[in-house]
This record gives sequence, C-alpha cells and structure tokens, in this order.
Amino acid sequence: MNAGTEWNSQDIYLRKKFKFEGNPKRIKSAKLRYMIDDNLHVWLNETKIAEQSAGDEQYREIDMTKEFVRSLRRGENVIAVWAHDVCGRRNVDV
Repeated sequence: MNAGTEWNSQDIYLRKKFKFEGNPKRIKSAKLRYMIDDNLHVWLNETKIAEQSAGDEQYREIDMTKEFVRSLRRGENVIAVWAHDVCGRRNVDV
C-alpha cells in the first residue's frame, strides 16, 4: 500500500478498498509482507489482523491465514493500516 503522500507526523493512517469474489474458506495461505519503522497495526474490515514492531526497515513476512480468512468478505473489503514512528526515518510498506 503506497501512501503517495508525505509523512510529517509520528502517525500515518492508510486505507484501501478491494473486491474479493471467491470463497474465503478456500484460501490456503495468507501472508503479510511489510517493512516498518517503528510500529504497524493492520485491520481487515474493522478486525485487527496484525500488530508488529520493528525498527530496522527490513522486509518481514508473517503468516496471518486464520485472521485473514476469518475477516475477509465476499465483495468489497477494506484494509486499514496505522503506522507509528517513534524517531528517525518514517517508512511503511505493506
């Protein structure tokens, strides 16, 4: 998710809508790939599905199959991200 905007405060909030026409129960694996400096919180359809802290700006990947499948809906979905920077560079990539 690319914010496409300057990040001038300690917090940034991102939202993206997407459509899913399949059957969520048929999803075998869902991973979240992210890079953050410093804290990341991710929601899918108002349900928190991930919370991570890392300050090294390295890409990481976590399995979130259960949380994702439980929250995914057929049709329109919304993924929301809150990133919080304590100090230093402000980077987020989800």
